[in-house]
Amino acid sequence: MRSLAFALFAVAAVAVAQAPQPKTLPHPDTVYAVAFSPDGKAVATGCFDKAVRVWDASSGKLLRTISGKAGHQNLVIGVAFSADGSQLVTTSTDNTAKVWDIPTDKPFEARVHGQSLTQVAVSPDGKTFATAPGMLPMTFWDATDPKKSRPLGAHNGTVIGLQYAANGATLYTLGSGTDRTLKYWNAADGKELGGIGVGGTSVALWVNPANGVPATVNADGTVRLWPAALPQPPKPLTAPPAKPRGVQLSADGSQLVAALEDQTVRVWNTGTGQMKTVLEKLPPGALTVALHPKGDTVAVAAAGGKIQFAGTDGKPRGELTLKQPVSDFAFHPTAPQFQTLNALGVVETWPLPKVGEKEPKELKPLTSRPTAAKVTRAILLPQQNQAITLDEGGAVAVWETTDGKEPKKVRDLGKVGTQPHTLAVNADGTTVAAAGMKTLKVWTVADGKEVVPFPEQPAQVEALAFSKDKTRLAVSTGNSTVTVYALPTGHAEQFVTHGGQVRGVAFHPSQPILYTAGEDKAVKATPLLLTKLVADPVRFGKVLSGFANGSGILTVGTGAGVLKVNAGNLNTEVTFGDAKAVSAVAANKTNTLVAVAEDDGTVTVFNANNPKESGKFKAVAKVLDLAFHPKDAQLAGVLADGRAMTWAVKFDPADAKPEEKQFGGVLQAVPHPMAVVLAYTPDGATLLTGGGRELRSWKVVGDDARLTLSHPNIVNAASFDKDGKQLATAGQDGNIRVYDLTKPANTAPKIIAAHVSKAPAQPQPVYVVLFTPDGKRVISCSFDQTIKVHTIADGKLVKEIKPGTGKEPGHTDAVYALALSPDGKALASGSADRTVKLWNPDTGALIREFKNTLDPKLKDVAHPGYVQGLKFTPDGAKLVTVGMAPKNKGYLAVWTVADGKQLLGQELDVGPIHAVDVRADGLLVLGCASRTRGQSEADAVLMPLPK
Repeated sequence: MRSLAFALFAVAAVAVAQAPQPKTLPHPDTVYAVAFSPDGKAVATGCFDKAVRVWDASSGKLLRTISGKAGHQNLVIGVAFSADGSQLVTTSTDNTAKVWDIPTDKPFEARVHGQSLTQVAVSPDGKTFATAPGMLPMTFWDATDPKKSRPLGAHNGTVIGLQYAANGATLYTLGSGTDRTLKYWNAADGKELGGIGVGGTSVALWVNPANGVPATVNADGTVRLWPAALPQPPKPLTAPPAKPRGVQLSADGSQLVAALEDQTVRVWNTGTGQMKTVLEKLPPGALTVALHPKGDTVAVAAAGGKIQFAGTDGKPRGELTLKQPVSDFAFHPTAPQFQTLNALGVVETWPLPKVGEKEPKELKPLTSRPTAAKVTRAILLPQQNQAITLDEGGAVAVWETTDGKEPKKVRDLGKVGTQPHTLAVNADGTTVAAAGMKTLKVWTVADGKEVVPFPEQPAQVEALAFSKDKTRLAVSTGNSTVTVYALPTGHAEQFVTHGGQVRGVAFHPSQPILYTAGEDKAVKATPLLLTKLVADPVRFGKVLSGFANGSGILTVGTGAGVLKVNAGNLNTEVTFGDAKAVSAVAANKTNTLVAVAEDDGTVTVFNANNPKESGKFKAVAKVLDLAFHPKDAQLAGVLADGRAMTWAVKFDPADAKPEEKQFGGVLQAVPHPMAVVLAYTPDGATLLTGGGRELRSWKVVGDDARLTLSHPNIVNAASFDKDGKQLATAGQDGNIRVYDLTKPANTAPKIIAAHVSKAPAQPQPVYVVLFTPDGKRVISCSFDQTIKVHTIADGKLVKEIKPGTGKEPGHTDAVYALALSPDGKALASGSADRTVKLWNPDTGALIREFKNTLDPKLKDVAHPGYVQGLKFTPDGAKLVTVGMAPKNKGYLAVWTVADGKQLLGQELDVGPIHAVDVRADGLLVLGCASRTRGQSEADAVLMPLPK
């Protein structure tokens, strides 16, 4: 091969000084077929070792080997690309033609968005795509028509999760940043079904395919499970006419009371949502409201010390005027009494007034102040005979208020810093929460121990409330948000937002509902929907995926390896590997494989059941997202270098030689700058990549043939029409078969008995079949020395170039080679009679015969041996012909088409040359046999074409 390279370079040293240097593509046996991809970037070769190989035409690097059980089972004798380069057809002596999908650099569809895409999901039936471009409205796309789309609602932050339910009826989305909302959408009409404010900072979403349960993972190493479908929401509460100051619930939760800034007190029936006024025209100033535990009486204290009582039916029940303004009061849960705490810190006990009564009758005054500092907030616990106070210095203390005795401090609980603002205690008085500015603390009353250290809140704390079961604390802050924290862990479970500050929060005593009242004049009833929360940063982190059967979640934390955790109880079941820097994980649809990508580009595939490592390969860049093909053994990934790739992830030792192992071999690499997500369609035919402002659709390339077309005998040749919609094959049985590739694979081809004599029926081998540019006719050549043109629709013979005689200018031996000029106006043929001829394909007239003028010994012929292959240069100006020469050599010739002048005639020490193709830039590839008889090794040669 080195002698060939130097010889060729010497022949054209001046003309191709800047051309690529010759390269050899080593094969273990004769190379019988070669073809450039239309873009010139790849070369396909067919070899007698039964394999088809695809090479990088610039570097000579082997890109892909098609062999083994998925490939041909005998000699490969034909290869041809479709005009767009997306398909490759191969033919073989195993009596089959196979069509393979070939990757291209251009997507077959691109859907444009107004903002960079962050998520893509495919409906289970494959009919729609959902995409999320940051904060703009999301979009539903018709899978069959990129022009058909409809907008979906939006999040207030980047969408970091987007997934369909297994039945396709619901779409789940998760927002990031300040949004942090898990939303449910009707996938049929795009309407929002509702949303859940996910506590904490969410980083990922996974929806269990088996039961539709969404799982969200937070940056702090917590995982939360939510209901598959939202329950029927509580009745909406009628909007009040003014801003509520706070809210309280009756003991049974049936009524909610609030004082409004319009100096009225309103009561809502929580079952119906209806509101009514029970007190109005109250004195100006702040109002302190209490609701009797029985839910039948409301009391309100105005700034001047006046307390008014009314039934929840709106009927007055008396009033009292005290000497000091009241800062807090509480009904006794069993006795007909109430307690007050005035601004001086004095706790007093009073009987409930009778209807119409106005003069106060103090029962047991307690005249000592509980604290020397001014009390800003206090909570009275009449049944426990205790008061809990928050003073202006931020100190929280517990006091005994036993009747008839001086108040006695039980203990100091701690301080909450400057500007103390709010105080709350749980239902049985065992736990206290207090806040000052952004500081929040929770203590147990019995021992004064802090329950859990809370981080600084995002804004000033405005209101606090405990749930009746003592497992939750609601915290309202100045950013118009109420967060529900789990106790005693302190993890944020859920949140509610308003259009203004929230000054009232209350839990329903028996149902998982939180009531909130804000300055936006809204009173909301929000279901509390968290079903499970597990905190473990060692196990849970930023990467979240799972198994298609819903058996487990795949997650990564600060510990080593990827974990499979039970999707129900979140217990760890399996650990895959020991990697710590994991960038992506995925499981295949059959739940048998798990892929793990590390930050350095290493991708490891594990057996999901043992878990044993099945294989490993190194991607060229960090992998940001992974997805298994739904049916085939291939894995797709988005890379940090702005591409998406698919890799083969199956290797059967019986299929290939060690140097041809396909595990981790690149099946396709597609460009997509800023790509961040990808997905396969359920049928596996399309790969979607999302990033930048486009969703791109790519035909999926796999290891297996897209079509295998069986024939009754050896298939010598095949070609596509210019649109890639028709395929013609021909072989030893003398027939041409034309397949419509737009129809189902089992559709029978049109059969044209092109080279079968009628009486008696005697088939003659067909060596080449070509489509005319209009795709309506096929041209063929045969061992019977003829060239024929047939219409495809009816199989009619419209032109025949008969064997050469004294009167006929045709060939006198088998015609092995045909080529149409780029404009379709000239047809070149090469034969075993050593001649090369040019024809008018429409009339069959001979245009010219190419005579060898460089070798005096070759009189009236073109080659010293059989002409095996020929090809026009892309501009149609030259014709390149190859074939055999004496002493097992090959022959290469170059001719000008316009006048038939011979530019080159060269015997090459490469063995017989069976095929040739020419690239647009003047690079040609030759298919060669062994140059030494008795040896099998041969090469394809990439070399500059002499000018």
